[in-house]
Amino acid sequence: MPVHGEYRHLAQHARLAASTGVPRERILICEDGDVVELADGEASRAGQVQAGMVMVDGLGIGDVGDAVLRDRRKLGGEGSCTWWSPSESQTGKVLAGGHRHPRLRLRAGVRRPDRGGQARVLDALERTAADGVNDP
Repeated sequence: MPVHGEYRHLAQHARLAASTGVPRERILICEDGDVVELADGEASRAGQVQAGMVMVDGLGIGDVGDAVLRDRRKLGGEGSCTWWSPSESQTGKVLAGGHRHPRLRLRAGVRRPDRGGQARVLDALERTAADGVNDP
């Protein structure tokens, strides 16, 4: 009874077993939720129970909500963009120099980064600082 992988893997494991001489009627491919009964040296399907995906997320099991999963699917397909910028707390002015410089980080995106993106973000930050916005 193949038990590892997606259905296509299970089918390949079954073909491998058959190629080594295991009779086809003794090969059982099951899916999640199938109940297998072992009796008198034989295995057979004996029903099904409800089974599904269980998400494991850092601190817990199954505690990921639908909204979080939807966001993760979207990020997985579209990627994410993060802007990190140290600023002066009194004026909101962007700090640069040494290890303190603005960074634009793109993750899992399918497009090439826009070369002018960082400059536009810096311009917007300078305008907001000039307008007196200094909330980090």
